Amino acid sequence: MLLNKSDSYKIKEALLHAIYIGNTQIAQFILLHPQYNANFSVNNLNEGVPRFDSFWETQSTVDAQFSSDITPIMLASHYNRAEIVQMLLDRGDHIEKPHDFYCGCLECINRFEFDSLRNAQSRLNAYKGLASEVYISLASIDPILTSFVLRHEMIFLADKEKYFKVYIFF
Repeated sequence: MLLNKSDSYKIKEALLHAIYIGNTQIAQFILLHPQYNANFSVNNLNEGVPRFDSFWETQSTVDAQFSSDITPIMLASHYNRAEIVQMLLDRGDHIEKPHDFYCGCLECINRFEFDSLRNAQSRLNAYKGLASEVYISLASIDPILTSFVLRHEMIFLADKEKYFKVYIFF
């Protein structure tokens, strides 16, 4: 009943909370609910329906716990929620790989100029999800090769992008 009366941002937040606490049953219930499917169906993403991964989207409420760039599959991957990742993959969800560091497309230029910190956070969240052992094992044909390729990309990014650096203090 609550889902029927909720807007898409509250449904997204409810799903993300279910994933965060690891409640597979609630996550599955939300994913199967018609209100969720009407708003976030993979088939409807290009038809003006709200998207989970909108960079430009602001928080639904002031007290939103998750940033707007976090998708359910990213969060499930961050916390290695294998059952939820599998449910989302079965629905056709996936984590979009960020554009190349030197990408000069209009979207990348606008993202960087609009908010470079938010752009870096979005990239970090995506790579954290892509590098998850659960996501690699469930979404990749060759998990070993995928791990080495991602490691190579992240080493390159750590050299180029200051937000990817690991600082060690002695």
